[in-house]
Amino acid sequence: MPPEPVHDVLEAVLIIFGNFESSWNNMKKFLGQKGVIESILAFDPHNITPEIRKDVSKILKEHANSFEKQVIYYSSQAAGPLADWVQAILQFSEVLIKIKPLEDELSIVNQKIEAQRKRLKECEEQLLILDKKVNELQDDFARKTSAAEILKKELNSAIETLKTAETLLEKLGGERTRWQDQLKVIDDQFKSLYLDSLMAAGIIPLYL
Repeated sequence: MPPEPVHDVLEAVLIIFGNFESSWNNMKKFLGQKGVIESILAFDPHNITPEIRKDVSKILKEHANSFEKQVIYYSSQAAGPLADWVQAILQFSEVLIKIKPLEDELSIVNQKIEAQRKRLKECEEQLLILDKKVNELQDDFARKTSAAEILKKELNSAIETLKTAETLLEKLGGERTRWQDQLKVIDDQFKSLYLDSLMAAGIIPLYL
């Protein structure tokens, strides 16, 4: 069995890790685990439950002498730092209790920030899509504007052609009237041709 101060310190260490069996064999098994020092150094004080805090506080109160530096370091140079660690980690856990409301509030704020970052990313992605769409619309507008200019020129050309055609029709309209008058004259002449022919046919024998 180890000295009583060493036993008290190791018992407190095991309880902090959630191991409530305080036999020496169990302590030796814990200390013999691979990476036990790393586990102690990396221990998260948030893992200390109210039950663990109560039991460790009880050991520190009932065996306060075991955690005094001159006592524990005299009993074991290896257990001395563990005693310091137990007291420090317990104090740290008590501080965490006091600042838990702030931690909870900070967690909420971080969640909101993360949500805003996510929303910002979504907005940036949507903005890229809109920019692409705007560029496409601008290109399409440019193409349609160019096509409209071509159609405008063609329309102006068609209007000019139409004006020319209307002018020509007006001239042809005058020609039509003249042609109709000439046609009437020719028709009258053609009608009188029969009578003139008959008269000529009747007069010719008189000269024979």
